[in-house]
Amino acid sequence: MTLRAAQESDDSDDQFDFATLPDGAIHMLLIIEWLKCLHLHPDFEAYCNAKRTGDADTCATLEQEHPRIAELYEDWGDIHALPSVHDSETVLEWYGPRQHLFAPPEATVVDPIEWLTARSNTTLVAVPNGLTREQLLEVLDDFVSEHPEMLGNGPKYQVMSIKGERPAATLKRLYQARPVFLALSGLFAGKRDLIKGLPAKVATTILKSEGPNRRLGFNWFVHGEVNKRLLEHDNLPSEELKGYAKTIDNLDKFYRACVDSTIRGIFPTTTPK
Repeated sequence: MTLRAAQESDDSDDQFDFATLPDGAIHMLLIIEWLKCLHLHPDFEAYCNAKRTGDADTCATLEQEHPRIAELYEDWGDIHALPSVHDSETVLEWYGPRQHLFAPPEATVVDPIEWLTARSNTTLVAVPNGLTREQLLEVLDDFVSEHPEMLGNGPKYQVMSIKGERPAATLKRLYQARPVFLALSGLFAGKRDLIKGLPAKVATTILKSEGPNRRLGFNWFVHGEVNKRLLEHDNLPSEELKGYAKTIDNLDKFYRACVDSTIRGIFPTTTPK
């Protein structure tokens, strides 16, 4: 499956197994989720708007509150000027010139004359042919040891690893968490923390909706005919909903934390599940 197909699978009725994707595709999809989360951060949106309108006072205030916001804007650009962060072509066009910020570049064979005119932060190395893999790696290791000035800290923005969770599992959790977060934010906005039982209401909706239930990878179902009838009338006992509601609450908190962490140049949040 292509990267584009993996993105579009979020809109299909079939659950997609991210673990079947190559590591590079998973990493790219995580970067896209990072972009979506930063796009949701209200202060970064305000900063983009202030930059666009020349509002120096607002920029200064936000720069004081968020030490990395100016740096993020310089690197990521005005992401709120993009037509959409959900369109594959738009996102890939945005990512292209910024790829070096997120992933190590590939080693390539170059013409020495061309290299002299466009070095682009690279080192020209003569690699001997005819060696075994082990011998070649040893030669390269010795070369790097003799030229430590080549080394650095890697890509500027690196996807954080969550302890005990593979990247594919993190990606799946983000895909599950995003619609939960958006539903709670969109429907209840600033009142979400004041209304009791919201996670249970969302859990009930998912239980009753076969398509989203399967597509988001929950695969939840209710035991017993009596409980099924109660669910149809929104009367399922709270004890039956407790585990589902807890999952919804955790996903919402996780995504909110991911959005919050983007303003510090960190993604995803590494807080416990």
